[in-house]
Amino acid sequence: MRIGCCFLVYLFTVLPVSLYAADLIAVTAKRSGIVHQIVEECLEESGLDIEIKYAPWARAFHLATTRKNVIIFSLSYSQQREDKFHWIGPILEVNQNLYRYNTNNKIDIHSLQEAKNYLIGVVRDFNNAEFLYRQGFKDGKNIVVVSDEQLLLNMLIQGRIDLMLMSDEGLSDNIELANIVQEQSDFKRVYTLHKEFEYIGVSKETSSVYIEKLQIIGIFLRISMP
Repeated sequence: MRIGCCFLVYLFTVLPVSLYAADLIAVTAKRSGIVHQIVEECLEESGLDIEIKYAPWARAFHLATTRKNVIIFSLSYSQQREDKFHWIGPILEVNQNLYRYNTNNKIDIHSLQEAKNYLIGVVRDFNNAEFLYRQGFKDGKNIVVVSDEQLLLNMLIQGRIDLMLMSDEGLSDNIELANIVQEQSDFKRVYTLHKEFEYIGVSKETSSVYIEKLQIIGIFLRISMP
């Protein structure tokens, strides 16, 4: 929902808290993406004073798992991640899909096993990439790992990968941000892997003052979730 899949950093003024947001904005600080819009509105209601900065996804995820007072969104839930964060939300439910480029019309997939016959592009540390690893997919054989989703789009268009793994919302936002001539109809969904819930993730050592405020936000998010 999330230029190279940038993630906003919000620095709370009362405590040294950084908030990394997967809103898929450009380096010009343009704000976009349904998840970012939902969460930003909730944060404004919380009365927290914030400053916006940026970090690549891998850096954001690393900080959120190694430092206290770090909040990251949107973050897909999995059992493997459960103990690494406090979970606020969910924000949104998304389908994780395999897409081919329209010109590559020979690809037809009916099962996850069949997908292993193709080279699939994924983003490092994304939950959907971790899902494929757990299903037996391997780097260099049927997985190519990149740094951001917009790079996946260009690799798929150029024929460097057969498929890319992305949500419907991610596809729409990344097409706009990548500034490409292709439209959403140029990418064909060939298989849906599974559904995921997107959350705000809070690092384990975050101050209880912020946890309490974010839990109130979480109640609103659950009520208003599309």
